[in-house]
Amino acid sequence: MDNFTATYKQLAEQKHKLQSIINFEGEPLTRKQKVAIKKARQYLVEVDDWMQKLREVIQIDN
Repeated sequence: MDNFTATYKQLAEQKHKLQSIINFEGEPLTRKQKVAIKKARQYLVEVDDWMQKLREVIQIDN
């Protein structure tokens, strides 16, 4: 496995973790939780962008 593929797999794991933060269902949400969810959404966009770039490099089909 090359570095690109390993990085892609790490990003996929991070994406899963971010999605679990975003999908947290606690009521009511504290301010800290709301901030964490907002940041997780921002990071998720970045992770998706990097995963797309890596797919182009290593040609992985989702």
